[in-house]
Amino acid sequence: MLPRRIAFGLVIVMFSGACLLAILSSEVYMVLDGHKDIVSGVTFSPDGSLLASSNEGTDSKVIVRQFPSGTILRSLATRRPGDHSINVLAFGYDGKRLAIGTTDGVIEVWDATNGELTTTLSCKPSVITAIVFSRDGRTLFSADVYLKARVRRWTIETGADEIILSQPESSGEFAIAPDERTFVVGTLVGPMLWSMAQHDSPLMIGKQPDGICALAYSLDSRSFASTTRTPTMKIWDVTTRKEKATIHVDGEDISAIAFSPVDKSLLAAACDRIGVTPGYITLWDVDSQRQLVRRKAAKLYVTALAFSPDGKWLAVGAYDGTVKIWNVDKLLKAGVPKGN
Repeated sequence: MLPRRIAFGLVIVMFSGACLLAILSSEVYMVLDGHKDIVSGVTFSPDGSLLASSNEGTDSKVIVRQFPSGTILRSLATRRPGDHSINVLAFGYDGKRLAIGTTDGVIEVWDATNGELTTTLSCKPSVITAIVFSRDGRTLFSADVYLKARVRRWTIETGADEIILSQPESSGEFAIAPDERTFVVGTLVGPMLWSMAQHDSPLMIGKQPDGICALAYSLDSRSFASTTRTPTMKIWDVTTRKEKATIHVDGEDISAIAFSPVDKSLLAAACDRIGVTPGYITLWDVDSQRQLVRRKAAKLYVTALAFSPDGKWLAVGAYDGTVKIWNVDKLLKAGVPKGN
């Protein structure tokens, strides 16, 4: 199926030569199909020329597309037998390498430009919950969970790993600051901030019970956001190691968050109304704690978010296997509809 391109509120979908017309918001630039199960991750390459998305399930795979055309370049699927699926993915800073983390403790590093599997790393039987490349490309950081959560530093060339943190009461969430000076892990009681230079004791343990389900750093590395499966997000100051703000989303669960790569105060959050299936995306000014945008984004839950490197696009993965590309400028101009 061809990507569905939306312009002036009109979408044309091609099915073997037939056309289906539908009226949709011009804020949605494109709707991408191809996944048969829940979208587990979306990410752009650092130069914005590639978009990768993954799905869970027995037909788990990664689809790599050109952006902004949406043309599929290739599909990547783990070649190992057994019951496992792709849980997370991340591009390297060179825009060439793409790492895939699975539910059976394997990380595969692929060449996204030619579809070649270049490196396989293993910490079985853990579930890989996060992957981040270092800026120099020599190191890969990952988080995994099996009985307890661990943060590992991998030397990609040799495949050797070093456990830099082992946390018994962790949710498995992990994020590393863009300046690579600090990282944060999610625990059952709140976010735990650590220095990359030493791991003897945390810099901060924030109070946020119910288990952290999402973490994200701001562009300048000076703050990070954390959320649980409750209607509350917290913003933390890395320098003062204190809570900066609390954002309440009335009557909704928050499942995913992402900071804009060009605006340190712009935060995207995926929400769903408690007891109701549609998924929403919201945009927030974290300085004022003001909601700027709210849109229904999926028939079922929103499961993944990613800004493009220039901040102009927001990729939204959903429970139904689709990925929608939203125009951020148009969303901000339209604001929050009345009655929401």
